Amino acid sequence: MEEIEREIIEIAKELIPIKAISPESGGEGESERAKYLSSKLREWGVKHKIYTYKDRTGTSRPNIIASNGNIKESITVIAHTDTVVAGDINEWKTDPFNAVVKNGNIYGRGTEDNGTGIIAGMLALKNLSESDRSKYSMKLVLAADEEVGSEYGVQALIKDNLFRSDKMFIVPDWGTKSGSDIEVAEKGRLWLKFTVKGKQTHASTPDRGINAAKIGSALALEIDSDLHKRFCVRNTIFDPPESTFEITKREANVGSINIIPGKDVFNMDMRILPEYAPDKVLKAVREVMRKSKANVQLDVIEKSEPSKMGSKSSIIPILSKSINDVLGVSPNKVGIGGGTVAAYLRYAGKDAVVWGIEDGMAHEPNEYARIENIKRTITVLNRIFLPGKSK
Repeated sequence: MEEIEREIIEIAKELIPIKAISPESGGEGESERAKYLSSKLREWGVKHKIYTYKDRTGTSRPNIIASNGNIKESITVIAHTDTVVAGDINEWKTDPFNAVVKNGNIYGRGTEDNGTGIIAGMLALKNLSESDRSKYSMKLVLAADEEVGSEYGVQALIKDNLFRSDKMFIVPDWGTKSGSDIEVAEKGRLWLKFTVKGKQTHASTPDRGINAAKIGSALALEIDSDLHKRFCVRNTIFDPPESTFEITKREANVGSINIIPGKDVFNMDMRILPEYAPDKVLKAVREVMRKSKANVQLDVIEKSEPSKMGSKSSIIPILSKSINDVLGVSPNKVGIGGGTVAAYLRYAGKDAVVWGIEDGMAHEPNEYARIENIKRTITVLNRIFLPGKSK
């Protein structure tokens, strides 16, 4: 087995069993994983610092910033160390918290999201530390708290001005199988919770109550229809090319089939094109609510603005050339409906793109990362920092 593949598997086998689930999702955070990654960097002689923030539960949320090279112009690579829960364990064919190598893949929760970015970034930095001919200095950020908002990760690092001198960023936290797409825009996001109030009664005497489930269902469909009509612009760099407004989670109401529910709670997930401000969508939702005359409470669970690269970018041509040199493809600029830390960097005026080579297994049962994809990601990064280096 070639050396780079051996190192990829070695890191994965140490990394994946260390659960790094946020306290909000019932976990203990990223501290143990950060300890392992820090020890690996020390083993390689790579300079790094740890910036730790305490969250609302008192849990430490460590962020590692490592760097190498003395060139004034630098590029920062950001991967995140936290993962989501395994989900239904019966859907997994292997232990989700054990890195299982099979048929050229590494299976386990977090192998792709964001194990690929962590491992590729770590090994690219190691290669740079062993060379004296770099074109750019490299900074590697292994950030906490990405899965639930980055309040104690990238957002905290930005707030503390730890990126004040950094201009160009690559975020390997999304990608395509061919590696031919560079993400330059993200839709805005609204997560809304609707609590409809009615009056509970026996199902045989519905006239004595107010059926909150009926009212909630009608309201949800009315909002869905209204928003699709109002916000119908298409932007073809995105897939899908329109804003999406989806009725998602519905909370349990009554415990028996013969009870008219007096409360109905439903949620909506909205992904909004950069052409529209989330506040404008929120205003439209409130208008529909007023017209319905339903007794309903609206809670905004999350609201984030769309992000989009400016017309001038320094990192896009640099990354594009490396992708073309290594993979033999001319990259496309695309937008996505998901969210990454690149959005917060763009809000701060930074030149940030998202790129990777992935099969799209994030958050799914039997998540895996292809070893070959990790190797090719390393090679693309190597080519940026060490022109002419192919391994």
